Amino acid sequence: MSAFGVRIVRALACLAGSALVAGCAGGSPSGTPAPERPLGALAAPEPAGPQEVWVVGDDAQTMTSRWFLALDGASVTLSLTSDLDGAHASGSAIGDDGAVDVIDAVTWEAATGVLDFRRRLAGGIAQWVHARTVEGVVTGRVGYGALDAAPPADVAAYAGHVVGWNERYFSRDVVPRVFDLAVAGKSARLRLDRDGSGTIVGRLKVYADEATGIDAEELESDVAVQGWDGATLRFSRALPSSTQSFEAMVDGRTLLGTMRDSASATMVPFDGVRTELLAYGFAARDAATRADWQRRARRQLAHLMMADNPAPLALSVDRQPADAPDGDEDVAPDRDDDAADWPATYGVDELHMAATLPNPYGAAPLARAMHGYLTTPAGDAPASGWPAIIVLNGHQGSASGTLDPSEQIYWYGDAWARRGYAVFALDVGHRALADRAALYDDYTDGDQPDAGNGLHPAIAAVGLDSDWVEDGERTWDVERAVDYLASLGTIDANHILVTGLSMGAEIASFAGALDPRITAVVPAGFVPDLTVMAGHGNHPCWSWLSGDPLDYYSVSDLHALVAPRPLVIEAGVDDDLFSDFAPPFVDAKEVVRRSRAAFADAPTRLTFYLHDGGHVYRFGEVTVPAVDGPAVAGDPSWATDDDTVSLGVTLPELLSP
Repeated sequence: MSAFGVRIVRALACLAGSALVAGCAGGSPSGTPAPERPLGALAAPEPAGPQEVWVVGDDAQTMTSRWFLALDGASVTLSLTSDLDGAHASGSAIGDDGAVDVIDAVTWEAATGVLDFRRRLAGGIAQWVHARTVEGVVTGRVGYGALDAAPPADVAAYAGHVVGWNERYFSRDVVPRVFDLAVAGKSARLRLDRDGSGTIVGRLKVYADEATGIDAEELESDVAVQGWDGATLRFSRALPSSTQSFEAMVDGRTLLGTMRDSASATMVPFDGVRTELLAYGFAARDAATRADWQRRARRQLAHLMMADNPAPLALSVDRQPADAPDGDEDVAPDRDDDAADWPATYGVDELHMAATLPNPYGAAPLARAMHGYLTTPAGDAPASGWPAIIVLNGHQGSASGTLDPSEQIYWYGDAWARRGYAVFALDVGHRALADRAALYDDYTDGDQPDAGNGLHPAIAAVGLDSDWVEDGERTWDVERAVDYLASLGTIDANHILVTGLSMGAEIASFAGALDPRITAVVPAGFVPDLTVMAGHGNHPCWSWLSGDPLDYYSVSDLHALVAPRPLVIEAGVDDDLFSDFAPPFVDAKEVVRRSRAAFADAPTRLTFYLHDGGHVYRFGEVTVPAVDGPAVAGDPSWATDDDTVSLGVTLPELLSP
């Protein structure tokens, strides 16, 4: 390793979660395995090896590597050339404006996945980058200094961020592949996959008008793919009165081509960029292939969103009795859980949880505080323990509110508790303004501060902003709730569910995706097409301060990470929170259609609970779409059909132990 590499690795003290560098607090000498994580926690991340991110040149003496980065807010293509052992590398960085900068002082540590380099900017400025790669995705820190000076020794100088991906890793197969297209003034998502016969198939979703936004959303349509080899693409889309024919060339992240409409015979240029890098695809795969994808995708999301999802160093819980619901208290009139038939005889304890996390910068451990409530069913626990469910509130809600029988929206914690579940109601909320002001500036006091759901300070080292995504912190909180439930001798560890409405469903989806200890997932009111949602004016607290989540995943990918565990997705036919399309449930049906691919070997474990309401939680009779896919190949009209059939069971009956 170069002198620069040694200085920066030690200065940053194992940035991006590496515990394999000598001198890191809590770490161990280079080459010594990191300590095993507690039972049930996710495996410690492993970096992608050099064979997965470097390409050996024709001369068999050099390697090349290309990366597509969001580098301190700018889109940059990084190209590197090295000898076969990864030393003596150099390269260039090309921005979206076409400007080319020299890259030098490059070091690549294959054992840790750590990549360091200097970008020589105009004006005698050096941009120093220290990042770590896990399964082809890279995250890290960016600092600045003078070209003729050593890299900054103070970690606080590394205030910027880098997020990106490696071309070779994500080009191992030509499918699944997703492109975001701009064609004839419209924005569209093109998805490519391979069916069981080996034929490349595709789907196209026009989701926005480049000038007016969401007004141009269309039904997702199947397209005919005439050719796709990873570099050249030809496909066609049949319209009611014409056929659109597309031809394009793909180079790395970008796509350029032309579209010809048979009605006008004119050629229209179009372009696109690769997106949804982690896509599972929409074609069935065998269980072993799915498991391998899940292993990789969990590590990738943990690296991107959760600084590799470290296990807590310590977790303490202060548990005190709290007021239980009054049996005579009014029940919200819109509840459909037959509350009168299920008395509220459970007890309630308030929980204050405090955790410490490893500090990747070598200083004092990081801290995280969580708040919630735990209900205890009446009577003695069964021999196997009580079934448990983690309940998450949405915007302007609280854990306390989910146990309030009269709460108008988030009453479902009380409903599950009445049915004999141990309910862990966990506060879900928003960071302090200083931790996310660039994204949104509301919720300055929290969601329901009077009920205990105030602000949730970011997981960050002193003097630095967070390496975490806000949804990653919320998901980590849920994992600690699983830790606590699993530690109780009265809980059935084989029956721990998670559920929520709206933002709570968003986090339930992530938690179920990333923590296999969760045995069933019930997200209500969150099954959007994220490309539509991103332009619909929804609250941006799901967004990332560095990088774009749309580059990496879709909601159907989160569902694929749950498979084959039971997943019950709730949506209302009148829920227009995420789309103005008429009818508004179209996106939900299209997303669930893609999600079904991961449940090909267990189709009954994915239930799409399409009810007759709006953006609400439903508990009663489960109804599912009568039509959940095209009756005739290429016909998209199935998505607008609102007919449902009853399964003859309620939600808790569907998920009973």
